[in-house]
Amino acid sequence: MEKEITKIDNIKELYSKIVKKGDFIKLVADECNRKPNTVRTHWFSSANFYSIPKDFQERIIFLAQNTINAQNKVS
Repeated sequence: MEKEITKIDNIKELYSKIVKKGDFIKLVADECNRKPNTVRTHWFSSANFYSIPKDFQERIIFLAQNTINAQNKVS
């Protein structure tokens, strides 16, 4: 039986494909009204098990997909 992919798993997979992670962290911080350091160390840290609040997960998936699409058009 196949395991259902969670939003966090989806975010981790998408995040691994982002080339300019610093720019993406800043984008997420601006969009979610948080400081970049908070986003980097708490939300996108394997030490914190990608502790992204549920309220922001859909938005982050959307931002990650758009970021990946944009970087793929450039390369």
